[in-house]
Amino acid sequence: MEGILAEAGIDATVDASPTELENSIPEWSSALGCNLVVTLGSKGAVGFAPEDGAFFAEAPVVSAIDTVGAGDCFVGYFVSLMSHGHLWQGALQGAVSAASESVQKTGAQSSYPSRTDAKRFDTLAAH
Repeated sequence: MEGILAEAGIDATVDASPTELENSIPEWSSALGCNLVVTLGSKGAVGFAPEDGAFFAEAPVVSAIDTVGAGDCFVGYFVSLMSHGHLWQGALQGAVSAASESVQKTGAQSSYPSRTDAKRFDTLAAH
């Protein structure tokens, strides 16, 4: 992310608190000309769309065993929830929750929540 921002002429530190990122992300979005999502690992994710503002999706506290594939799990769930008609804020929260669950098991794809388990994230995204 810092490389993309640097290319746009923005001196940014993405290793900041969620509150600091919520304050910075509107400027970054404007400079890049797009909506943004910044993942924060065990803290969650911050997203921004100009028409809605910034949104912080806090991650549940879990005991991580293996973080391999967590980012892919996050993106897959985010896109799936969006494609099923959820608002981006709900999709962000559902994706954070799915990725948080995935780090509690070893492996990449084998750690992803099953289709049956995914209904919980669909419910989270609806709120």
